[in-house]
Amino acid sequence: MGRMALLEQMEEKEKANSTKMTEKTKESGFAINYDKICIQQDKEDRINKERYLQQFRNENKKVIFVISFLFVNER
Repeated sequence: MGRMALLEQMEEKEKANSTKMTEKTKESGFAINYDKICIQQDKEDRINKERYLQQFRNENKKVIFVISFLFVNER
C-alpha cells in the first residue's frame, strides 16, 4: 500500500467517525427533548391530581357538615 492509499483510508475513517458522532449527537438531542416533555407532562399530571384531590376533600367536608347538621337537628 502506498502512502496515498493510507491517507485516503484515514480520511474515510475520519469521515465515518464524524458522521457517526453527528448521528449520536442528534439522538442525544432527541432523547433530551423527549425527557423534557415527559418531565413537563409528569408535572402537569401531579398538579391535576392535586387539584382533583383538593376538590374531592372539599366536597367531602361539605357532605360531612350536612350529615352532621342533619344528625344534630334530628335529636
